[in-house]
Amino acid sequence: MKILLINKFYHLAGGTERYLIEWEALLRSRGHDVMTFSMRHPENFPSRQERFFMERVRFDAGQPRGARLRAAAHSVWSRKAAERLTELLKAQGAPDIAHLHSFMYQLTPAILGPLVARRMPIVQTCHDYAHICVNQHLYNHRLNRLCEECLRRGRLAPLWSRCIKGSFAQSAAGCVAGCADALFGRSRSKVRRFITPSDFMRRKMIEGGLPARRVFHERHFIRPDWVAPSQSPGEYILFMGRLVPQKGIGAFLDAAALAPEVPCKVAGTGALEPAARARVREENLRHVEVLGHCEGPQLLEIVRGARAVVVPSEWYEPFSLVILEAMAAARPVIASRIAGPAEILSHGSDGLLVPPGSAEELAAAFRTLWRDPARAVEMGRRGLEKTRTLYAPDGHYRRLMRHFEEVL
Repeated sequence: MKILLINKFYHLAGGTERYLIEWEALLRSRGHDVMTFSMRHPENFPSRQERFFMERVRFDAGQPRGARLRAAAHSVWSRKAAERLTELLKAQGAPDIAHLHSFMYQLTPAILGPLVARRMPIVQTCHDYAHICVNQHLYNHRLNRLCEECLRRGRLAPLWSRCIKGSFAQSAAGCVAGCADALFGRSRSKVRRFITPSDFMRRKMIEGGLPARRVFHERHFIRPDWVAPSQSPGEYILFMGRLVPQKGIGAFLDAAALAPEVPCKVAGTGALEPAARARVREENLRHVEVLGHCEGPQLLEIVRGARAVVVPSEWYEPFSLVILEAMAAARPVIASRIAGPAEILSHGSDGLLVPPGSAEELAAAFRTLWRDPARAVEMGRRGLEKTRTLYAPDGHYRRLMRHFEEVL
């Protein structure tokens, strides 16, 4: 089968891209002809379709005003992305099916036109809530709390909630993009089938208006050789992920402050990294080490050396590849009892679930596993076994191919 994978990034920008790259490798290992379409970036993986990729669209505040305005316009409807995709399809032939991932703002729903014109079936794996929430996260970035205003009030809700980076201008731009999709892109009707990695996300997407008959839950996977599992009890509690409010770094540091006898490490970077470093310094949290960005073999060794990995999400996290990575390393996980993480873990068996945002309960979980290394090792062993059964690549491949064949 010839399959076109589309995502706004083609480098490791986050969990979406990690899944995308692993999925592409899995498809190629099964003999499929895989094409890719994305944006250009200096850190992109090699691709035979690179010359057709869109120029990089950046929204960061460091850009000149003119560049930011052009990026805002691109986020509504990118004619250029549609043209580039059309050129790709003419030059290298239309695939049997298009598998979309994240595309809503940088590539925009304009790319659906060339696919529909060729009567190409479209399947999307949803990694965020872009189809039902203008800021994609069901989370207000101004108030740092869960938000479902888009579900209640529609696509214009951000005009009064200012949920996109606390900015009226950016929230308004998001509303325009959402309305453009509803009026012109009509992605909800053009995508034949939506795949969600958690059942919670499936239910929430249906609540937001996606047709239930076209939304399916299929969990992600992890390669069994991702990391060599560790048999040691571990020497510290590890936070691994982006340092942004919705990922719960604040609650993690609060919990660490309540449990000074437990060594802690923070692996990751993000907007809150400077604040995290300042807090550790100012509050004299000598048992907490902020490592910054880590990747490759260094990151794997950090994971293998942990007593437990903590995922204290405070938003409706659709899934969590961090949890699977920890389990593959035979590490127990402490996570928030919310959305995707709550479906992956079995409380008391392969990890501990706590209420999101509760520093006291997080600290108690830290102490539980720190004081009982044998229990931590046993939990890690159960988690490892789960990755080898429920989250094995072969099962995921069979389930996704069934969806592809049915829409074909």
